[in-house]
Amino acid sequence: MKIPNFLHLMPPVIKRQCENVKPWEELKSEADMEQYIWENNASKVNTEKIFGKEAKKNPQIQIYSEAVDKYMNEGQSEYINNYGEAVRQILNISLTPL
Repeated sequence: MKIPNFLHLMPPVIKRQCENVKPWEELKSEADMEQYIWENNASKVNTEKIFGKEAKKNPQIQIYSEAVDKYMNEGQSEYINNYGEAVRQILNISLTPL
């Protein structure tokens, strides 16, 4: 007795399931995102408002955005020093030893 194989039907079914968006998925907020994206974030808008320049036109904001991006996406413990340095640079604050 031969057992029928229906695996050839699976790719279209899987594709349809992946394309379906559940109503709760549309409620996802910025804080729920799996990856932090500077361009889509309120931090970019707020930083541009504070400095009155587009982020791409200010090298300090670019350094800051890269530091924030790495800090949020690649591991907080590894990039905390880079993030701290970028914040000090953008705010023009020197590091004072304790």
